[in-house]
Amino acid sequence: MNLTSEQIKNYSKRILSARTHILLNNGFFGILLMHLKFGLEEGINTAATDGMKIVFDPKFLDGITDKELEFILMHELMHVVLKHPFRLNDDDLSNIACDIVVNSTIKHAMGDNDDSISVKNFGGVSMHLTPEGQEGYLYSVEEIYKILYTAIKKDGYDSVMNKIFGNEGDSSKDKNKNEDKTVDSHEKWGSVGKDVSDDWDKRIVDTCNVLKRQGQSSSIPKIIEILYDELTSPQLDWRMLLNDFISEEINDYSFTPPDRRYQDSGFFLPDFNDVDASVNELLFMVDTSGSMSITEISEVYNEIKGAIDQFNGKLEGYLGFFDSVVVPPVKFSNIDELKVIKPRGGGGTSFYAVFEYIEEHQEDFPSLQCIIILTDGHSNYPKEEIAHGIPVLWIINNEKMTPPFGKVARIKSKS
Repeated sequence: MNLTSEQIKNYSKRILSARTHILLNNGFFGILLMHLKFGLEEGINTAATDGMKIVFDPKFLDGITDKELEFILMHELMHVVLKHPFRLNDDDLSNIACDIVVNSTIKHAMGDNDDSISVKNFGGVSMHLTPEGQEGYLYSVEEIYKILYTAIKKDGYDSVMNKIFGNEGDSSKDKNKNEDKTVDSHEKWGSVGKDVSDDWDKRIVDTCNVLKRQGQSSSIPKIIEILYDELTSPQLDWRMLLNDFISEEINDYSFTPPDRRYQDSGFFLPDFNDVDASVNELLFMVDTSGSMSITEISEVYNEIKGAIDQFNGKLEGYLGFFDSVVVPPVKFSNIDELKVIKPRGGGGTSFYAVFEYIEEHQEDFPSLQCIIILTDGHSNYPKEEIAHGIPVLWIINNEKMTPPFGKVARIKSKS
């Protein structure tokens, strides 16, 4: 089948029209679909994604309605968002677990409408329930896999497959060909690199932030809310970290009252007293050199935001950036002020530049309590004397680099 330019144009127009309709009806799916390319590929018999693009067999497109096309687009998108193409799952049970989670998530996002996940040529309503009849969006893929595995051991493969494909009680041989009722192909999974997966983390966070600001949080699927919280939650306990550095500024450790969680244990442990918890005059310096990816810079931003959250907003300081030179730090006193400070950089890394800048601009930081450097640590280190006695806390996003002075805390990079 050789497609003419006019046919290709018409197929493209139809796909883009479906994407626009999704955008008008559900911001989350619509915005993220803008990051995927589309193509045509004869011989695949259905649709497929590799994490960068969605491809359709033209014959498959000819056999589905516009509404069914919208479902397929959302189905492929959810595979990408949940990182299924990057996990290299190549066994039937894993693929089925992925589809159950994806289809149920779409169904729930569309108001629990069965028609939203229906493709008549692929058995009608697509699988979305566990063998016990529970919606898949309530579980992770790993949890669904375990449920399927346990059910198969108990009731047998055919019985479980007929349940999840909606064929329970039907002994027809054709109906038992459940493998013919999956709406897409997973054969392209694993064909692109991990860096593509990392890009999607940032896209998810950015999209959720936009929808939250616009009052459209309801369009964010429940499973994505969980993922968003994981992506934006700080990894460090900043209260404990900073207590080691500037304990004179943190007056919230007190034995009166004790921590009530342990009042029956026979031990008296200190509790946080938020009345006096306040930390000021901290300098956060974020490495924005070429060795730091956008995802890594986003991660350290989350840590600074987490520090403010953990101090209930009673943490103030300065935020600056550096590569081989320093971008002058900007003062902040709350999360909203922090958000408007945009990262700049991209060159080589110089820790010397950070300390030399502080020394040259002492009048800008008259009561500086601590220097917190968030970095991958890949550069030459100066001697400790360059800090002039100011405590230095290094936040390193790997296990390889260890600065020669100051205290080190580590976060796990997702890059």
